[in-house]
Amino acid sequence: MRPMLCASVCVVLLGSPAAWAVSPYHSIVPEKPRSTPYGLQIVESGDVLTGRESGDSAAPQVAPTPLTDSAFHAMVEQFESQGGPYDPRLTEPLHTMGRAFIEKGEPFEAMKVFRRAMQVSRINEGLNGPAQLPILDDMVELRLLLGQFEEADQLVSRRFRLQQAVYAPGDENMMQATREYLDWQRQAYLQGVGGSSYLRLLDMHDVYSANIERLSQSNGADEEIIAQHYDRMLVEYLISRYDGERQSMLRIQLSGPADADPLLNGQLEGERFRQLQKNNFRNGRRSLEAIIEAATRAEGPESDAVGKAYVALGDWYMWWQEESRALQQYEKAWAIFSASGALASAEEAFFTRPVELPDTRVFLSDGSVPTENVKARAKVMLTVSRYGEAREIEILEQEPPEDVGARVVLFRLLRDVRFRPVMKDGKTVSWSGLERDYRYQY
Repeated sequence: MRPMLCASVCVVLLGSPAAWAVSPYHSIVPEKPRSTPYGLQIVESGDVLTGRESGDSAAPQVAPTPLTDSAFHAMVEQFESQGGPYDPRLTEPLHTMGRAFIEKGEPFEAMKVFRRAMQVSRINEGLNGPAQLPILDDMVELRLLLGQFEEADQLVSRRFRLQQAVYAPGDENMMQATREYLDWQRQAYLQGVGGSSYLRLLDMHDVYSANIERLSQSNGADEEIIAQHYDRMLVEYLISRYDGERQSMLRIQLSGPADADPLLNGQLEGERFRQLQKNNFRNGRRSLEAIIEAATRAEGPESDAVGKAYVALGDWYMWWQEESRALQQYEKAWAIFSASGALASAEEAFFTRPVELPDTRVFLSDGSVPTENVKARAKVMLTVSRYGEAREIEILEQEPPEDVGARVVLFRLLRDVRFRPVMKDGKTVSWSGLERDYRYQY
């Protein structure tokens, strides 16, 4: 009887998302259901992005190669006869030869040649030679062409480590490389590409935090600090909805031996990430408060940048269903925009219509990795209350029609979507008759 009771308790505690919801004040009071992340499970049809499909026949975009195959081979043979198989002059023609194989539709031959070009470069320039970067770019594209997403992911990480060694911190090339790497990490996290998902979130948070620390210590421009804080807020939103390893804990309790949960077995990275989860609400709030402080220094207390930051802070409170505090921030933003003379444009940008949160597209996948999740579509009409909640939901059209399961899931998702409400004369108001055409997973 005791084992049965234990299993039942485990199901209740570990299987229910609400039981795992984190209170912003670490309270034992039962939590409301977590907000539906717009862009992840439900998205307006116009926001659905299309990406590369597995097996897509389109080759990576490469510049036409000016020489024929025979010319490449002749050049390689000449260099080998003069300087041996690792002649430093071989790197470039081997790289170009690999690109020629891609043009001809021979990706596996291209990969062999790219690997040899990498080997020649590393022997002659060392592990961190910059000549490897364009070769790695093509190797990543080739892996994506072949639908080998995990292999591409490993190459992206390898390329970023090399970029960190080649470029100086703060260099424009390094900043661009960082943006591309972090966007890849976000998409890989959303689409479940290999590895432990929490490590991606931890990595992204660490990169942004290191940038903020570097800029703060070197008296970097407030505009750059603000940009890094806004980017780190994207990670805070992702962390707020992380629940990847909780399922494995359920399997451990109910099904016997299983892979240990890294968040529960004492690993350093797991403990660091658990602290990010625990302090997620506070960390996000402090980042937004730091943005307000930096924007005030840079542009003044009644600037548009400060008003925008208060809107973002209101969104964060609304995301955590702290409606009263959210409304206070929106009212502060309205007052700032009014004082700065920018109310008309700000009202159009932020407050003339309800906006699904988060208003950052952070949960929106580019669809690079094919998914088997069943997708449905529905046209709905609803009311958004002054507290950002969906009310009076009416389904006007549905695909697949008469699918009760899809209908139930849609109501559940919309019930927990949080909106930035409409404002009139500095106060939030209810908005009726809002029509949306959604696509969603069920």
